[in-house]
Order: sequence, then structure tokens, then C-alpha cells
Amino acid sequence: MVKTANSNSSSPVSTDEAQKQRKKQAKREAKAMLVVEKAKVGVEKAEQKLAKAQTRLEARTARLRTREANLAEIRSSHEVSEVSAPGVGPRNIHAVIGGIDRDFFHCV
Repeated sequence: MVKTANSNSSSPVSTDEAQKQRKKQAKREAKAMLVVEKAKVGVEKAEQKLAKAQTRLEARTARLRTREANLAEIRSSHEVSEVSAPGVGPRNIHAVIGGIDRDFFHCV
């Protein structure tokens, strides 16, 4: 035969179960809060790293622009000196080499 629980005996059992459930829920909530806090710390660290990387990127970009400007200035000053001395420079090297070859073959 199956025993049935009367209303008086089920009340303390259900309150114990309810209390256990509340404890479990509180533990789950506490664990979830810890996970959220760790995630927040991780996000803050990532944001700090991102800010540092952005600062480094901006500094390196500025240095690159400065170096490119210096290179352009050097190239433009080199072109000005080539125009003033057209017989010397990499553009006329083939003509010079060709003249040497012709002189060499005339001597032989």
C-alpha cells in the first residue's frame, strides 16, 4: 500500500526543500556575479591595451609621415642637382658606358 503524506508533515519538508533551492540559487547567482566581474576586468584591460596600441599606431604613423616628407625633400633636392649638372647621374650612365665601349673598340 502507498502511504500518503498528510498536510502537516509535508509543510516542513517543503520549506526545507525551498530553503535548499534558495541556497542553490544564491550560489549560482554568486558564481554568475564573479564571472561577470572577471569579464568586466578583462574588458577594462583590453580597452587599456587598445588605447596603448592606438597611441603607438598614431606615433608610428606620424614618424612615417615625417620620414616620407624627408625622403621627398631629399629626392626633390637631388632632382634639382641633376638638372644643374646633366652630364652626371644615373640617367646618363648608359651614355657614359656607351662612350667607354666605343672608345675601347676604337683602340683595339
